Amino acid sequence: MFVLKLRKNRGGMLLPLALLCLGALLRLLCLGRFPPGLNQDEASIGYECWALLTSGHDRCGSPWPVLFTSWGSGQNVLYAWFSLPLVALLGLSEGTLRLTAGLCGSLSLLLFWRLGNAGGRSRGLWALLTLCLNPWHLLLSRWALESNLLPFMLLLGIFFFSMAEARPRCLILAAAAFGLSLYAYGTAFVLLPFFLIFAALCLLRRRCVPWRVWLAALGVFILMALPISLCNLRNVLGLPEGCFLWMSLPALTETRQASTMSFSAENFRRVLEILWKQSDGLPWNSAGPFGLFYGKPGFLLALPGLGLSLRRCLKRQGSLVEEAMLCLLAAALLASFFIDGNINRLNALFLPLIWCQ
Repeated sequence: MFVLKLRKNRGGMLLPLALLCLGALLRLLCLGRFPPGLNQDEASIGYECWALLTSGHDRCGSPWPVLFTSWGSGQNVLYAWFSLPLVALLGLSEGTLRLTAGLCGSLSLLLFWRLGNAGGRSRGLWALLTLCLNPWHLLLSRWALESNLLPFMLLLGIFFFSMAEARPRCLILAAAAFGLSLYAYGTAFVLLPFFLIFAALCLLRRRCVPWRVWLAALGVFILMALPISLCNLRNVLGLPEGCFLWMSLPALTETRQASTMSFSAENFRRVLEILWKQSDGLPWNSAGPFGLFYGKPGFLLALPGLGLSLRRCLKRQGSLVEEAMLCLLAAALLASFFIDGNINRLNALFLPLIWCQ
């Protein structure tokens, strides 16, 4: 009986393992050659990694900054932090620099599959297959752009958040992941307040997490967010460069948010245009004829999925994972009013749409 059950479990794992391996190969093979050449932001991150490893300062002389000065308006540091051990071990090259994106993209497949399994094994397989072959996610996973880490960090946070219903202390890990996402890309400062409020209300309604865990999670999030928040505040107030513990808070020519954001209804219209055309007109963000998720049919496929998820959640039949994905979609749509849209800046919007597919 035990042997039969073991064989059945092994058989049930073959297809997920095959899809995970396929997805990893698509994201990791020939990273240094495809896409050819480095984008200027990729080259900038590579130089910052080299400068930190050799001197402990960024290229502008700031010791271990929470935000790179870069071109003047700042460049987020999380991608470089994740890349430092890889560059130290393997040397600096195009492939090594992009390895962080490839590994995080591959790990996203595992997280997405596990989240899908909350609705049953078949849903988990469909979730894995959909993300494995998604053109946007393949593109995201193959170049070393700082903003490309934001969807992974949000997905990691949602993974731990969804576990908090059965294991309340996982909420603390979720808070750490969401706090770190503030170092991935500046748009997280607009997106996260909406998402955290929506998600917290969903979890509070279930009454499954003790207050002491809520307070611990809040403390961890504040601790993680404090250095980058102080840096942004200093730059808004026009104060000179300072330090927080061993990290420097550099002075920028303008804040990171000011260079990428402005409130306008036109921004939301731009989001709808990008979703419909599945292109922002920038050649380096293009997945060719495939679009972000296989053209208009792929977008239209997500709409009934969205309707079904909303229906289940309104009837309180949806899982916490499903509610979290809808919270992320709602937060990303609200945040889009504040963001000068392109595919990189709006990338938090696409994971919940793929989920709806």
